[in-house]
Amino acid sequence: MHVFSPTFSDFKLVYTTPTSMYMLEFAEKEPKKKLLLRTTDDIESFDIDWRSGSIMWTNGTGHLKGQWFTGGEPVHIPTPAPGKADSVVMSVIGQCQTS
Repeated sequence: MHVFSPTFSDFKLVYTTPTSMYMLEFAEKEPKKKLLLRTTDDIESFDIDWRSGSIMWTNGTGHLKGQWFTGGEPVHIPTPAPGKADSVVMSVIGQCQTS
C-alpha cells in the first residue's frame, strides 16, 4: 500500500465530511488535523480563498454560504436562484492591486 508522504514543507490538504471541513497540514513528520468549519448544512462543494481567509460552499439545496477562517456564523450569499453546483470557484477579480 502506497502512503502519500509529501517531502515539501507547509503542504495543506482540505477535505470535507457531510457537515465539517478539515485541513491536514504536513509541516512535520505527522500531519496535523485542524477543524476549519462545522455547519448544520451539508457541504456539497467548496472553495477557499487563502488570501482573504474565507470559505465558500454550496449546501444540498443549492444555496451559497460563506464564512471566515476566524469563525463566526456562516452567511447566506444571495444568488438569482439556488441550483445544484458541481463546484464553487472564487475569482480573484477585485482582489488584485493596481498601480
